[in-house]
Amino acid sequence: MENLTGAGYAGMAIGAVTIGLGLALLLCQHATRASLSIVLCFVALGLAIITGLPQWDHVDSDNPSIWARVVVIFPAAVIAGSASYLMGLLETSSAEPRAERRIRAVIKLCYALAGLLVVLGALLPVEHLNEYQLSIDEPGFFTSTGFLVFGSYYVVVGAVFAAAWILMARQRLDVGERVRAIVAAVMSPLLVVITIVPLVPSMIVLGITLVIGVYGQFRYFVAQGERGAFLSRFLSAQVAETVRIDGLASVMQPGEREVTVIACDLRGFTAYAEAVPSQAVIDLLGEYYDAVGGAVAEIGGTVKDYAGDGVLMLIGAPLPRSDHAAAGLRLAVLLQATIRPVLAHWSTGPHPLGMGIGVASGTVTAGAVGSSSRMEYTAVGTAVNVAARLCSSAVDGETLVDQATVELAGIDGLTPRGNMSIKGLSAEHMVYSLDAGPSIHLN
Repeated sequence: MENLTGAGYAGMAIGAVTIGLGLALLLCQHATRASLSIVLCFVALGLAIITGLPQWDHVDSDNPSIWARVVVIFPAAVIAGSASYLMGLLETSSAEPRAERRIRAVIKLCYALAGLLVVLGALLPVEHLNEYQLSIDEPGFFTSTGFLVFGSYYVVVGAVFAAAWILMARQRLDVGERVRAIVAAVMSPLLVVITIVPLVPSMIVLGITLVIGVYGQFRYFVAQGERGAFLSRFLSAQVAETVRIDGLASVMQPGEREVTVIACDLRGFTAYAEAVPSQAVIDLLGEYYDAVGGAVAEIGGTVKDYAGDGVLMLIGAPLPRSDHAAAGLRLAVLLQATIRPVLAHWSTGPHPLGMGIGVASGTVTAGAVGSSSRMEYTAVGTAVNVAARLCSSAVDGETLVDQATVELAGIDGLTPRGNMSIKGLSAEHMVYSLDAGPSIHLN
C-alpha cells in the first residue's frame, strides 16, 4: 500500500463515518424492510469507499487475489440494498396495480444488475481495479477497457434507478418514507458521479452526498415523531405503533371492516355555549375530549372525528378485532362513567349538561381518503348512520344499542326499547338500552 494523501485519509474518515451512521441507524429504528435496507446501504457504501481508494496498491495483473475478485461485493451490496429499499417503499405505498407491476419489474432488474456487478468483478478483477476503481487519477483512464465496461455499467445503474424513482414518485407514499425516498433519489446520481471523477472532487461530492443522506434521516425521524404525536390523538397505541412501523398506507387503505361504531354527544350544549363565556366552552371541550380519548385508548379503539360536542369512535378499524361488539359496549360504559364527572364540574344551575350514546355494529368501508395534501380517516356504512341516530335519540345518561351489537357481544340483561325507525333507513331496528348493572357481563 502506498502512503495515503490528505484526500485519501479524508476518504477513509468519510467511509468510517458512513459505516458508523449505518450501525447507529440499526440501533435507533425498528427493523422494517426499508430501514434495514438503508442500514445495509450505509454500511456497504462505507466499505466501498474505503476499499475503492486509489491509493491502495494495484493488483497483480497475472495472478489477481481472491480479495481482488470479491471486493466488488460492497458496491453491489449498495445497489441491492437500494433495490430492497424500493421494495420496502412499495410495500408501504398505495400503488396502482399497473404501476406496481412496473416497479416490481424495475426492482428485479436492479437486483439483476447487482448480481451482474459481482460476476463482472470476479471475471474482470484487473479491469475493475487497475483500470477503473484504482486508476481514476491516472492518464488514459477514460479510454481504458475497465472504464468502458464499468463506467457504462454504472451509468446504466443510474438510469435504471432514475426510472424506478420516477415511477415511485407518482405513487402515494407514506409521509415519513417520502422524505427518505426523495433524498435517496438525489443521492443516486451523485454516487454514480463519485465513481468516475478524480479523488479530490470525488471526496467533495461524497461529503455532500453523506450530508444529504444524514439530512434525510433526520427529516424522517422528525416526521415520524410528528406523525406519532398526531396519531396518538385519534388511534389506539397499537394502531399508532403499527402505522409508525409499517407505514400509513399499510393500515389506512380503504376497505370493508366489521366494526362497532360508538357515537356520543352532549345534551344542553347549545344553550350552554350561548350562556357562558367562550373560553369556558373551549375549556369544557378540552377536558371532555381528553376524557373521551383516555377511555378510547384504554379499550383500544379509534377516534374517527371530533365535531363540536359530538365524537364518533370505531372498534375494529383500522386494525380488525374479533371482539369489537363487546369492546364497544365496554367503551360505552366507560364513557358514561368517565365523562359524568366532567359534565358535573362544568354544568351550571340554569344550564345543566348531559350526554347520550349510540352503539351499532356492522360492515363499513373505512380508510384514509382525500388529496395528497390533506387526508382524513373516514368510515361509511349503515352502522355509522344507526349509531349516530341512536345517539340523537338517547336521553341524558342513556346508551342505546342496536340488535346486531347485542347478538355479536353475546350478552343479556339489556332493556328492550322496541323497534325504532331510523331516519334515512327503510327498515326499523330493534333497540336496547344499556344499563351497566350487575346482570350485564361485559368483561
